[in-house]
Amino acid sequence: MPVIEEQEYIFRPYITVKGRRITRPNGGMFKIPVKDKKSETRGTSL
Repeated sequence: MPVIEEQEYIFRPYITVKGRRITRPNGGMFKIPVKDKKSETRGTSL
């Protein structure tokens, strides 16, 4: 069976270290990947 990886993305302007917002030239947002489902660890504390 094929493995289906679920990757989640958020769409937002890129924010630099100095706080400047950078959008794409046409005014679009960046597609930023966030952690996928299989890398989540729930209920664990160090």
